[in-house]
Amino acid sequence: MNGISFADNRIDHRQNKAAVIGAHSRLHCYDHKECAVSSAPTIVKRAKMTAFGKFITDRVVSDPKFNPTLAPLPLLYRPFYLFYPLTLKAPMIQAQHTSCRSLSPWLAIVPAVVLLVLVLVDTSAVDFAVAGWFYTAGDGFIGKHVWVLEDFMHDFLKKAVMAFALLALLAWMVSFSRRQWQQWRLPLGYLVLAIGLSAGIVTPLKDLTGVQCPWDIKEFGGPYTYVHILDRKPEAEPRGRCWPAGHAATGFSLFALFFFLRDRRPQLARRVLVGVLTFGSLLALGRMIQGAHFLSHSIATGLLAWLICLACYRALLYHKGSRPVKAAAQEV
Repeated sequence: MNGISFADNRIDHRQNKAAVIGAHSRLHCYDHKECAVSSAPTIVKRAKMTAFGKFITDRVVSDPKFNPTLAPLPLLYRPFYLFYPLTLKAPMIQAQHTSCRSLSPWLAIVPAVVLLVLVLVDTSAVDFAVAGWFYTAGDGFIGKHVWVLEDFMHDFLKKAVMAFALLALLAWMVSFSRRQWQQWRLPLGYLVLAIGLSAGIVTPLKDLTGVQCPWDIKEFGGPYTYVHILDRKPEAEPRGRCWPAGHAATGFSLFALFFFLRDRRPQLARRVLVGVLTFGSLLALGRMIQGAHFLSHSIATGLLAWLICLACYRALLYHKGSRPVKAAAQEV
């Protein structure tokens, strides 16, 4: 084959190491503790045995810095598997086990209890006090016509999050046609579902609750009466559409990114969580300065988005305990 033959077709120590790495080339460990595991590779089957390929393979596996147990593999070495001989047989790989990080029930209990309190308890005293910081009698809310709050934070950033969600949806659709993307199909599906539900549930809930915005109630220069979310709405007045906060939901829907990374890159996930909390809070604050929402509206929206993203993660991505990953010997 290409002028090269093996007398006894034996696998020496260096070739055996390369075969092990070939079987592990689709095992992606991100912090050497939690792993996202996919099936054994098939790329070697499409390889061609060449003199150059054997030369490169021998050089790679003889490198003293080359460690077959570390992953992800150095990018420098990955292309070399294309040249690995087809006649080699990968040894039997023992089943690997991986597990998702433990999921405390308090991650759901505490937000759910706080959200329930915000729904059952009238928080108008606190809401009015905070809204008063941004309201001037006769002039209205100080940020109602500010360009940064209206055009940039309200319009541009919201569209940016929507564009990100559309890109995630496109990537999820591509995963059905590209084999190398299959391992990301479920995580991408989760990302699309969690963001979509967190942002999409806002409109029906606004219609259901009928809560007025701060700029619409009499205490802040509006024509309507303040009514708590569970109280009966005046029949002579139109129903409001301000609970939950739609713009804050756009920012807090990115909680899905935290759970998307939680088992793959825990440290990065924590940084993303801080970033999402900051981003969502800034969007919520901008709308509060404009008089569109009370403080309790924004907090309830963030809690609701968290619970939705958590529930989707628990249903789609979280697997309690360990899962065997089969990597049987195969002829390549």
